[in-house]
Amino acid sequence: MNRTTAQDRQTERVCDNSRIPGGLASFPTVCDCDGSRPRCEGPDLTPRTALLLTVAGRRLADEVRALGTSSMRPAPLSRLAYALDGLAQTLECGLRPMPGTLGEQLCLHVMIAYATDLAFEVGDDPAGDLPYSEYDYDYERLYDTLLPDHRYEGLIWEVQQSPRGGGCFDFATLCEVTPPGILRRLFTHPAK
Repeated sequence: MNRTTAQDRQTERVCDNSRIPGGLASFPTVCDCDGSRPRCEGPDLTPRTALLLTVAGRRLADEVRALGTSSMRPAPLSRLAYALDGLAQTLECGLRPMPGTLGEQLCLHVMIAYATDLAFEVGDDPAGDLPYSEYDYDYERLYDTLLPDHRYEGLIWEVQQSPRGGGCFDFATLCEVTPPGILRRLFTHPAK
């Protein structure tokens, strides 16, 4: 049975129809407040911020796929890689990611953490000609604006800082310690 998530449907709807020509550059760079609010917080997702989130998602997906080749449980890792790629593709299309399952929320949380580290590592180098914004790289804010319900947070400790060493995110441990039925539900049941 082929199941699609809300993220898949959103990405297919926009990217396949090519309705957003700007891609990453279509994210706002300035506050769009019209004076009706006392304080404008500015955009949370700018082109440069979205770019590093996209790079983080692609790198994490590649790492997870590599783990799947030697794993005793490749199916859950494949779902994780698919979710990470889907979130990255959504950003590349110039859309806000809207994770529809707890698994997608977990992936987006890890992407934000990875992008935070990446911003310190590479700075503005990958941004090229993308427009600059004074609101770039406010990753801490993204945890609240892109992931408002926080129900996925119980899974975070399973993927962060594994005693195995290597990368800072250990999806293999998550797949090993979580029963198969629960892993399957992470990507099939709505988050809300």
